Amino acid sequence: MVVDFSSWGGEEAAAFFGGSVAGGVIGALVAIGILFLIMMIALVYVYFALAWYTIAKKMKHKNPWLAWIPFANISMLLQLGGFHWAWVFLLLIP
Repeated sequence: MVVDFSSWGGEEAAAFFGGSVAGGVIGALVAIGILFLIMMIALVYVYFALAWYTIAKKMKHKNPWLAWIPFANISMLLQLGGFHWAWVFLLLIP
């Protein structure tokens, strides 16, 4: 699909919008969006790990540092709730 940008403001506008600049701007916006998404996921992970670490310390769990390890934090949560750590494997079954 070809769009004629010459009616938007002359040849300068056509050159600006019709060239590779628009692709570069869109690519930059997508890259910024992906970077923002990765940073938000990291911040949420750190927030929840810090929260569970604090809860585990207050409940005097013997290994509160397990809150920072992805599958180990689930086993720690189950242990804090009085369940056996092996219940983590049930989460792997679809």
